[in-house]
Amino acid sequence: MATPASPSTSERAYRAGKAAGDGPQARAHHQRGIDAARATLAATPDAPDALLWLAANLAGEALTHGKLFALRVIPQIESTLLRLETTNPTFDNAAAARALANLYWKAPAVISVGKLRGLREGPRAVAPDQDRHSAGGDGRRPQAGV
Repeated sequence: MATPASPSTSERAYRAGKAAGDGPQARAHHQRGIDAARATLAATPDAPDALLWLAANLAGEALTHGKLFALRVIPQIESTLLRLETTNPTFDNAAAARALANLYWKAPAVISVGKLRGLREGPRAVAPDQDRHSAGGDGRRPQAGV
């Protein structure tokens, strides 16, 4: 039987930060996790565990400053999770997809889903529907035989 991999430094830092609460001690743990994940990503840019725990530690560290401060970090968390979803969608039982769903549920007003869809599907996803705009500006599709 295979031995489970030991938790990475960034994962251990995240768990220690969560256990420490919301104060400066938690912030220090999360910052250590951010630094460890970024060091791993510098050597291996798409390391799935580093991407996952970077996003988690960014969120944890931001929340130690308060929810309003955390709103400014959401784009970085989101882009990190989207990168993980793109490069390794099944990592840790689709952790990126689950985390993104949670992020979109809790912070929908901050995130433009149309913009994200465009990033994932390419330029056609955000291009206007040509048929809709050819109807004379009222948004309805042209009727056959009219």
